[in-house]
Amino acid sequence: MNYLQQVKAYCSLIYSLLAGYKIHLVNTHLESLAKNSDERVKQFKVCINRCVQFSEEDTVIFGGDLGLHKHEVESTRGLKDVWEYCGSNPDFEYTWDMLKNKNINFTSCKPHSKPQLRFDRTVK
Repeated sequence: MNYLQQVKAYCSLIYSLLAGYKIHLVNTHLESLAKNSDERVKQFKVCINRCVQFSEEDTVIFGGDLGLHKHEVESTRGLKDVWEYCGSNPDFEYTWDMLKNKNINFTSCKPHSKPQLRFDRTVK
C-alpha cells in the first residue's frame, strides 16, 4: 500500500489463513526523528485507516519501526501499544536499549548516557 509519496513510505501487507481464521499482517517504517512528528502521525493514521477497512471478523496485526511516541499512538483512534496492553513488563520496555546491547559501540552521546527508547511498536 503506497501512501504519502513525498516520503516514499509503504506498508507491507500479508494476507494469511491460519486454522480457518483470516490474519492480516501489516508492517511499515514511519518517518523518524522528533522534528517529523506531524508527518509520522499522518503516516500512522493512513495505515490505521487501512487496517480498519478489514472485516471485524478478521485479525489485523500492525507493527514496525514506527518511531511513535506514546502520545502519538494515543492520539489516533484510542489505540494502545500492545506492550502496555499486556502489562508493561519493564524487562521488555525498550526496543533500542544501548544499556543492554553490549555488542554495539555507541559513541554519539554523552558518556554514561546511552539511549533507551521504544521505536518499534505493535498496536491494538
